[in-house]
Amino acid sequence: MLGALKRALHRWDIDGRIRRRGWTGIYVGDYRHAPSWAYTIGLLVTLGAPEIIVFDLPKPVADALLGEVFRQLKDGELVIRDGET
Repeated sequence: MLGALKRALHRWDIDGRIRRRGWTGIYVGDYRHAPSWAYTIGLLVTLGAPEIIVFDLPKPVADALLGEVFRQLKDGELVIRDGET
């Protein structure tokens, strides 16, 4: 029961961040040792763009990079298509 509640609160938190910012990042790893990675959630819903994944960057750098990519996609400065590198 407690596990289900924690998962529901986590999903609610993610949904809230997407509503406020248009996207959110999920960070995996401790960012002191490889492998670590980060990916977006919300780009597809908000902008119709594919989600993005980055590897082995410190969390603040990954967050800044993903935020800048979101801004450029939103402003039309950057166009990416699913499956492109």
